[in-house]
Amino acid sequence: MPSNEKKLRLAVIGAGSWAQSAHLPTLKEFGDIEFVGVCRKGVDALARVKENFGFSIASENYQDVLTSDVNLVVVSSPSSMHHEHVKAALDIGATILCEKPVTIDPKQAWDLVERSKQAEREVVVAFGWNFSKIVTDFKIALQNANLGKVEHLSIYMSSSTRELLSNSGSYPDAHPDALPEQATWTEKQTRTRGQRCL
Repeated sequence: MPSNEKKLRLAVIGAGSWAQSAHLPTLKEFGDIEFVGVCRKGVDALARVKENFGFSIASENYQDVLTSDVNLVVVSSPSSMHHEHVKAALDIGATILCEKPVTIDPKQAWDLVERSKQAEREVVVAFGWNFSKIVTDFKIALQNANLGKVEHLSIYMSSSTRELLSNSGSYPDAHPDALPEQATWTEKQTRTRGQRCL
């Protein structure tokens, strides 16, 4: 990183299963990002995430991690809480990586579009499947197949979420420290009203 650029200072709101297995290890690989604050539900799990990734601040209250001069925020909390969390991160002038879906309510998503324009900050939606090896390899194979102009392509993907969505288990092979809280997906009260960062 050139010396005249401001170092990226990261806060994470919602350091659950996906953040711990995908976002945090990937960001750690960059080596030039300071892991400042992390928020998640559960004191013991929070302490492990703080130690495993080297965060300076750990709290169950997302507002605690947005006060430390952070300029990059990962929002990986339950979808029903994304609007509140992204809005708060924009309010401090951060650039945001938000897990999909951005919001449940389209009006809230459009509100975030307007807020990001006003703040002159980017809100990027995490959707990396189009950059995965299987997709990039397929693109190369398709280009080398001399099929002519491809006008339409359908790709079907599946995910091992039956247990999670039925409240009967979690992702296969999920690390015990990163198990998602099933109520996030299965209990209406949790899906529609956020209270902490989860």
